[in-house]
Amino acid sequence: MAAPERAAKRQRTLLSFGVCPKSHPRVAVSTEQGCSEAAATGGLTDSTQVQPASSTTSTASADAADLTPVQHDPKDSIAHVIKTELHKAVCNSITYRYSLITDESTDITVSKKLVIYCRLLNSAFLPETHFLSNIKVEDGTAAVITQELIKVLEGIGAQPSRLTGFGSYGASVMTGRKSGVAARLKSSVNEKLISIHCLAHKLALCSSQAAKQVEYINNYQETITGIFYFFKRSAVRVSKIEKIQLLLDEPSLRYKEVHAVHWLSFYKALETVYRTWDSLVTFFGQDKDPKSKGFAKKLTEYEFVATTHLMMDAMAAVTEVSLYSDCRGYSQTSVQPSEHTYLGSLQKELQEKDGRVLYKGHALTAGSQKLKHFANVKKQFLEVLVDNICARFPQESKDLVHAFSVLGMRPLSFLNSEELSCWGNEQIDQLVDHYGCTKHDDPCCGDCEDQCNDDVNIVNAKNIRSEWNQIKQLVLSQQYPRDSFAKLWSIIYTYHRDMFPNLIKIAAIALTLPVHSADCERGFSVQNNIKTYDRNRLGAERLNTLATIMVEGPDMEKFDFVSTLSFWKTQKSHRIFKKTD
Repeated sequence: MAAPERAAKRQRTLLSFGVCPKSHPRVAVSTEQGCSEAAATGGLTDSTQVQPASSTTSTASADAADLTPVQHDPKDSIAHVIKTELHKAVCNSITYRYSLITDESTDITVSKKLVIYCRLLNSAFLPETHFLSNIKVEDGTAAVITQELIKVLEGIGAQPSRLTGFGSYGASVMTGRKSGVAARLKSSVNEKLISIHCLAHKLALCSSQAAKQVEYINNYQETITGIFYFFKRSAVRVSKIEKIQLLLDEPSLRYKEVHAVHWLSFYKALETVYRTWDSLVTFFGQDKDPKSKGFAKKLTEYEFVATTHLMMDAMAAVTEVSLYSDCRGYSQTSVQPSEHTYLGSLQKELQEKDGRVLYKGHALTAGSQKLKHFANVKKQFLEVLVDNICARFPQESKDLVHAFSVLGMRPLSFLNSEELSCWGNEQIDQLVDHYGCTKHDDPCCGDCEDQCNDDVNIVNAKNIRSEWNQIKQLVLSQQYPRDSFAKLWSIIYTYHRDMFPNLIKIAAIALTLPVHSADCERGFSVQNNIKTYDRNRLGAERLNTLATIMVEGPDMEKFDFVSTLSFWKTQKSHRIFKKTD
């Protein structure tokens, strides 16, 4: 095959994979003579001619790893239509309040990525979270990240000054008091912006750091990790333990690894050991492997069994709060603690026979020294865990965020008339102190109402207190459902928006506050599903386009392909449409 023909074939192959031929190094070295010969022989069409090396050098990107996407690709038109609808949703958000959620990560080529989500209200006054962008940042400093965030907001036509909340994973570059991204956004965008460290991440830090400070808990974690690797390397062992689980009528569960980064994974590994403890002890007692004898001895110690129940109590509560905050329907409510305690059930299941302590029919290594040691472990771990939670959730920082929960009005039915009149007033005062009118000498004056209604996050202090007294009576008399914060305010907005304009603003802020960054983690999962080892040269722009389609794209039955085709036709003169004309 002649050189021009090989170049033409290479061109067509690259185009089929969505790669711009002129940016590919092997194609870029083709000479002008080869290009003209290929064109003369009909090997290339006008739209797929190989570019000479000099042209490629002048237009190539500085980042050699990124390949420029093919211009006028249909996928670009699909993403354009999706982004257009998304931009309309952001700009038309009820009361024009929204929050940003962002997180950093690296892709398969170790390029620093910043994923950005937006939380807003739809036309029914219900919160929604949407993917905005997945961008590559060369420098992960707070100044660069802030600039990129503002650039993304301006690119979709959203006013940065309307930003009311900022959610992140809590790194110093994001939440630093003086020069973090949140501080920069407050000073340059909106001084009333609320920065929230992801609740799930804070709880994970509280748990992992508490465990590191207790030596026995560290050893306990190593034992669970050892059990995982013991079964991971042998299909025979897995088969035997499954048969024992079936025989003892225990759930058929695979043992899991404890990850240091996501420490709440410890609960899943812990729960598996707790629910199949009988099967494990039976297996290790019969197995002849030296490691099995060590595991059998460890698992039958009173300290291990008691610590398992202790950690089930502590981690079940922490994990429940974390998972509840990660759910997409989370609102400003609290999780009710479980009345069941695993340590309490342990005391009921322990039996004494012939001077031995039995648990599920197995003798435990127990004694006064073991009991005393566990009591110390329990006291130390719980004290450290509580101290960490108090340190990461200080009272002064959570007051404002928790003040929004009063808008749920759940206990109204249990209050008498005197209690009803004063209930929630303290929390409303906290919100007024933060969001009250500050542009006038007298923030409570009634003659500045028009100006206040036009200012972002500004409410009239005098009127909002009057609205609060009225809305409590209204919700109680109309018996509006209060099991869902969002649904309650959707009803109020639909039927009574003119009566409570200031409370509507506060409710809008509450509904859009980003209490977690789980959506960003989902965004990185999408990124890693798109940019894999086999597609490691995928450029940042193309990756963002494909991520937009995957995350925000509707079902094919609902997608507007007519608008996509119309936009695609306007980007270039396509020969297929000339023939039809």
